[in-house]
Amino acid sequence: DIYKDIYIGNSSETSIVSPPPEESAPETGKGKKRSQKAAFDPVSLITEFAMSHAEESLVGDLLEALHRFVENREVIKKPIKSKAALTGVFNRLVKFSEENVPCMIDMLDLATQCNWLTVYPPKQSSGAQPKQCDNRRETEWL
Repeated sequence: DIYKDIYIGNSSETSIVSPPPEESAPETGKGKKRSQKAAFDPVSLITEFAMSHAEESLVGDLLEALHRFVENREVIKKPIKSKAALTGVFNRLVKFSEENVPCMIDMLDLATQCNWLTVYPPKQSSGAQPKQCDNRRETEWL
């Protein structure tokens, strides 16, 4: 620090010069300062969701799909900014996939590929299985 070595006074009275006060942030509006929120970090929520909804063998795949989706949202300049927004995506995943983890992964991958802001229900084919989730995973449908 530059201020450490500067002394004022004679040798019997030495005091360190204190640094200048920090400049305050410029005021905006009518004399109010803007509060800056800390950036939302979704990693812990994503991990918690994956651990609670996927079998051990699929946790890694679900985590990767969720991270790709969140990263893609940042790339398209529409980041997930709150816990409520991420929880909404989780709720849609559970509801539309009927808690089928391979289908959740496919829905996340499709949303990422199409640059969607959220996930959408799989399109139904003439059968009972969702069309876009067919033949992507070797897991049996319940």
